[in-house]
Amino acid sequence: MADREKQKEETGEMPAWMGNHPFPPDKKRPTLITRDMELSTVYGVGPNRVAPRIYVSTDRILMSDFKVPPGGHFEPPDIHPTDEPYYIAKGEITLVNPETGQTIVAKAGDAAWIPANGWHIAYNFGMEECVVVAMIAGDGWDPEAMGSAIDFPGQPQYLKSEEGA
Repeated sequence: MADREKQKEETGEMPAWMGNHPFPPDKKRPTLITRDMELSTVYGVGPNRVAPRIYVSTDRILMSDFKVPPGGHFEPPDIHPTDEPYYIAKGEITLVNPETGQTIVAKAGDAAWIPANGWHIAYNFGMEECVVVAMIAGDGWDPEAMGSAIDFPGQPQYLKSEEGA
């Protein structure tokens, strides 16, 4: 595991904080994560980006939330090598697998499950902002799997806000 993490940092596949927030694997302890400790990031390309707030990103789990404004979505499609449940805290989201066409509509109070290696895009066709709480168990990203039969402009970028918005 340590070799894979080192490779990720050296090749720039992932930001250095991924898997080390709030602590690296050898320094984990029970911790209250307060708003000032979250990491503000950006996922996507072009105008269709979301700004996940990462609360926990360890070698075993990632917990974040993101907002999708009315009429918004993120692209490119997202995929993870492990399962990813979504809990809809506010609004309504339409999850679409662009390769199979499967669609799931989840409303506030619902949970949606995206199985490992399931492509997904989150659309907000509603009139209010949608807030999604997401969790990914295990290694959240497999750079070799990032790529779709569908062409999208640009490449996903992992950006950390300096302002902690």
